[in-house]
This record gives sequence, C-alpha cells and structure tokens, in this order.
Amino acid sequence: LEEIDLTCFGPESNLMLVQGLAFHKYYFDLASHTKGPVVVNNITMSNPHFRWIGADSSAAIVSYTRVDQALVDGKPITKTMPETRIWEERDGKLVHVHFHKS
Repeated sequence: LEEIDLTCFGPESNLMLVQGLAFHKYYFDLASHTKGPVVVNNITMSNPHFRWIGADSSAAIVSYTRVDQALVDGKPITKTMPETRIWEERDGKLVHVHFHKS
C-alpha cells in the first residue's frame, strides 16, 4: 500500500520532512534486533474524516485522531495524535503517498 516515494512529517523525524521508505523500515526492523518484553497495546481511530480531491477525484485525504493505549511499567497509558494521510490513484489503485502526524 505504501509508495516508494512516500513523504511524511512526524514525531519520529522531529517533524522534519522525510521521503522514502528506508526511514520507516528502520523502526520496523528494530523489533527483530531487540530482545525485550512484548508490549501489548491497542490503537483506535477516532473522529475519521474522508474527502476526495482533484478534478477527477483521483486523490483522497483522510484525517483522524489516533488513540494509543499501552501498558508501560505495569501502568496503563493513553496517548493521542492527530494524523492526516493522503492517498493517490496510480495505475488504477489507491496508494499511500504522504502522511503528517502532530
């Protein structure tokens, strides 16, 4: 679903623009190199909003608040983060091309 030219702004990049999948792959690969307890968490999408854009409706914007729940040191925590994702039609498929997390 992710395009190779994906761009994003997010806390992991200190809100700097990042382009490409290598930046994100680093975080996914961390789990295979880390020997630690498994963290159980729950992620919920709250207040989603969807809008088609473009003269031919070939792109879409999805915005929502991500609600993360986790158990850290035996204590439950909840964090929220507004997110916006942009999808574009390429070769007849919707692909994820940009996101922003605040």
